Amino acid sequence: MLSVAALVLASSMVVGQAEGKDPHQQWIKYFAGSWAVTDQNGNTYDEPIGLASGGTALFGQGKLPDGVDYVRVLGWEADSKTLVETWYLSNGMHLVTRFREIGENKLVGNVTLADGKGQTAKGTVTREKTSKDEFTSTYRGNLPGQGDESILVWKAKRK
Repeated sequence: MLSVAALVLASSMVVGQAEGKDPHQQWIKYFAGSWAVTDQNGNTYDEPIGLASGGTALFGQGKLPDGVDYVRVLGWEADSKTLVETWYLSNGMHLVTRFREIGENKLVGNVTLADGKGQTAKGTVTREKTSKDEFTSTYRGNLPGQGDESILVWKAKRK
């Protein structure tokens, strides 16, 4: 009888996630789609982001304005209640952001960047919805191999 109750509970949790009732699931659904991204220097690129794993994660790949190819995955770690986003770039760089502050209109997370040469840096990413079709990402922290704090800003608009 206990296993039946556990099965019912588990299936109700899956249904709730699929319907996007949890804040992390609402963010996953929000990010799904095609975005035009502009950085603080005016460089732009297209970023198609698709739902993966039955709508519980996101997957995207493309080319940044400097010609670097990337792949990114964003998904939910239920045990730590964290949205985790990982990027891998063709220049050897990768970064992992762990969003632990998950609000209706804002995500805040710690990010670790590595440049492929063994140098790492840490910072904070804040992602804020500015409308139902626009958001801003702001990185505050160091860059690998650089000592001074940097502030980088990207604006994304749904296409």
